[in-house]
Amino acid sequence: MKKSFSLLLAAATVLAGCDPKSPTPEPGKTEYTISVTPVTGGDIAVTVAGKPATKAVAGAEVILAATASEEYEFTRWSITGIEPADPTENPLTFTMPAGNVAVTAEFREKQSAETYDVIVTQSDGGSVAATTTGGKPATDITNGTEVTLTATPNEDYEFVEWSITGIEPADLTENPLTFAMPEGDVTVEAVFGDGGVEINDVVWAECNVGFPKAFAETPQTLGLHYQWNGSMGWESTTGNPPTLTAYAAGGTSVPMQWPSSGVAAESDTVWSETYDPCPEGWRVPSTAELAALCDTQYVTIVWSSRTETAPAGLTFTDKATEKSIFLPAGGWLMMSNGRWQYANQYGDYWSSERWTTASSPNSYKLSFDNSGARPDGFASPAYGCLIRCVKK
Repeated sequence: MKKSFSLLLAAATVLAGCDPKSPTPEPGKTEYTISVTPVTGGDIAVTVAGKPATKAVAGAEVILAATASEEYEFTRWSITGIEPADPTENPLTFTMPAGNVAVTAEFREKQSAETYDVIVTQSDGGSVAATTTGGKPATDITNGTEVTLTATPNEDYEFVEWSITGIEPADLTENPLTFAMPEGDVTVEAVFGDGGVEINDVVWAECNVGFPKAFAETPQTLGLHYQWNGSMGWESTTGNPPTLTAYAAGGTSVPMQWPSSGVAAESDTVWSETYDPCPEGWRVPSTAELAALCDTQYVTIVWSSRTETAPAGLTFTDKATEKSIFLPAGGWLMMSNGRWQYANQYGDYWSSERWTTASSPNSYKLSFDNSGARPDGFASPAYGCLIRCVKK
């Protein structure tokens, strides 16, 4: 009976000395405590030799692993007994010192990223799409997200420029336009034009012809001068003799002399479509269309003098619609040598028609100054005049 009791006591002593949460230490080595303080936001696991542990001997490799709850995220460890090189590392491995270690993890609530919207104001003449990568709508997006704006004009309309608040693009005429989303909403509207301004039933371009087959940059820009029925644009100076440069389509300068006799043949009665310098879809106006522009029954005509930012010229306003175009007074180039004269005093714009008499085969033109406009003026086709196109 005594023998059986001794065996039971020994077994009990062995079981009492076992900690199911810690690896069995080597005989003669001291274990130190690894205490964990529970916190809101997640759990902490301590392992030694791949097993959960609350104790470890000095020199043992201890691994701490923090697992955040769904709405939290781990930030760093707070540990007494050791000084980790990087307290934000997770999992964190350290060597157990010869002393107790107290561990806690710091968690914080996840910060939901601030999101913003691209607000599109649709306008007459076309539509606008604001998208991110993959063509997704540009709504509920974060700062820095790449956004692409695409304007699509309706038939008989054309994109002019963007009207945007929240960002300042370098080029408001770029389409498509790409930008990085700022910290705030962006409001977007596309400005569409109908390809011109209708004045007394005729659709006029808003700008003069610049280089052949292209419009000048703004309504106030003079553009280039052209001889009647010519396809070459001319830039000149007021010097005598002047410095002249001829331009072909695309803005390429062409070395050539001023044709003092003009480029039209005596048999030419209308401006040839082959030589028409107006952009695609436009043409040099007829004398009747120039007359409609100058019909004061339907059109208001106002002279404006030269300023620091704009040349002198006439503004033609349709009385019914109040839509306007401005024609700068760009003078003309002399037929004899191409010298530029009378800028800001007179405006001379070619008609597509020729007025031929037995003695003088002249061409019609619109002529104006501060006293008014004459749609049936005429001059030798060798002069250089400006061109304002009408829609075909």
